[in-house]
Amino acid sequence: MCALTARALRPILVEPMQDEGFDMTNEPAMTPERFREALDLLQTSQNGFARFLNVDPRTIRRYASGELPEPTNIAILIELMIQFDVTPERAYRLAGLKPLDPEP
Repeated sequence: MCALTARALRPILVEPMQDEGFDMTNEPAMTPERFREALDLLQTSQNGFARFLNVDPRTIRRYASGELPEPTNIAILIELMIQFDVTPERAYRLAGLKPLDPEP
């Protein structure tokens, strides 16, 4: 992990988050509009992001339409990727993995 990332994530990694009593059960982690905007910022399509997460493309379409609420862990991942300018392709390279095949 690079020094900048380690320093930026230190509060998350070293100091566990305290339960602040927030009830997130009735609120989506990310609005459908923000989800679609985030995919644009990550320079990926719905199908491309589905391949990155290894999920059915219909799942991503349901997140984007608001039919299915996006899980909090995916919302956090997306926001971190945006914050640190890590596209799905770059994430694969940083992890030392073979890049995703181009979309058909």
